[in-house]
Order: sequence, then structure tokens, then C-alpha cells
Amino acid sequence: MKPFFSIIIPVLNEADYLPRLLTCLADQQYRMFEVIVVDGNSEDETVMKAKTFIHRLPHLEILHAHKRNVGHQRNKGAQHAQGIYLVFFDADVMVEMDFLEKMYGHLIDNKTLLCTTNLVADDPNMINNIIMFIANTGRDVLLFFKNPAAAGGYNITISKVFFETLKGFDRRFTYSEDMDLLMRAHKRGILIKNFHQPTLKYSFRRYKKFGYIHVLRLYIVTMIKLFFKKDPRHFNVSYPMDGKLYLNNKE
Repeated sequence: MKPFFSIIIPVLNEADYLPRLLTCLADQQYRMFEVIVVDGNSEDETVMKAKTFIHRLPHLEILHAHKRNVGHQRNKGAQHAQGIYLVFFDADVMVEMDFLEKMYGHLIDNKTLLCTTNLVADDPNMINNIIMFIANTGRDVLLFFKNPAAAGGYNITISKVFFETLKGFDRRFTYSEDMDLLMRAHKRGILIKNFHQPTLKYSFRRYKKFGYIHVLRLYIVTMIKLFFKKDPRHFNVSYPMDGKLYLNNKE
């Protein structure tokens, strides 16, 4: 049968993190989904480790992208997807076993084309929990004011038909390609919807690697610009996706 969800995961040197997410997906209670891993020519064992899940995830496909670009890799996965809804995850996130079951219920009940969910810290401590509270509350505030910049590409679910109408992610972006997609959706009259449940476990590896002050400053400045509808194409930000950068933070 045709899957309801197509889960698309762009990866680059994510041998240490991708298996965590694939394990979460293999344990899902809702089973009408496929998983598409799009590798950007990894230099580690990412692809080999992904292949070990073929028997646990019968509908697993591993694609190879000629370009190391998160937007390009997500678009390539979407082109191969058979699902009614596309679910975009990053390799370092995790979800509970009822994530897809709850999302299915929301999508059937609400008939929404574009949505995201609240976040929880993958490493829960007081500081991380406060950051997650601010992020979740800030998302609700943005949506209250009809501002579309309210979700990251690591946790976006979108109708495949609507995604194709938007022509996917803009591959020219190396940062805020997700916000650009949401802003284009809003111009077509679709504001992303946020569900408080289920939650997604958000990775704090970037904070640990580059420092909390540096990362928070980047995100806050970005959100202020987006709140005032600044064009993301003019953001001059380096935001590498290479998983090798975080190996010294391996837990």
C-alpha cells in the first residue's frame, strides 16, 4: 500500500547520530511510512550503518546526492517519495514511538497542509529546558501574529502536493532555506500549524560545539530579522551540516 508518510533525512558524515533516529523510526507504532536517507557523499560509515536497518525498516531507501546541500538533498528525497505527506528530519533528532501515530491523527483531524511540533531537549538540564520553553513559546507567539518563520527544517511535515506546488527548497540557500519555504507557503495563504504533541527531541550538539552564547546570538538575530520579514537570501551565515564537526561531543 502507498505510505502515508515519507520521512526524508539529509545526511553528511552522520554515522554516530543517524542510527539513533533510524532506531526511533523502526520502533514506531504507526507503520504506513517509508524512510529516504539522502547522503551527500559521506566519508564515514553513514551509508553502511543505514543499510543495517534495511530489515528493520523494509521501506528504506538510500539515495546519493551529487551536491552537499541540505536543500538539494531534501528535494532529491522528495522527488523519490511516495507518501501523501513528507516529513523532514535531520539526522541528529529523535522521536518517541508514538510520534507518527499522533501526527497521523492530527493530519486527519485538521486537514492541514503544513505543520511542525513542539521540541524537547535531547540532553535535558535546566538551561536546555529553558531554551526549549522559550523556543516553543516563541513559535506560538510568531504564529499568533501570523508570522510564518516558526519552524526548522529538522521538523517540518508538509503535503507532498503542496511541496511540489512550492517547488521545494531553494538550493541556493545554505542557511534559512526552511524559513524561505515557510514564507513562500504563507504567500500562498498557508501558515504553518504547530502541535504541542507529539514532541521531537532536539539536538544540542551545535551548542556544545560552538558555545551557547554564539549559537543563541545567531538564532536570536535570525528570528528578529525574520519577524520583520527580512529576506533570508541576504543572510550571510555559515551553517555547516557536516556531522564530523561534532564527534568530540559524542555522548
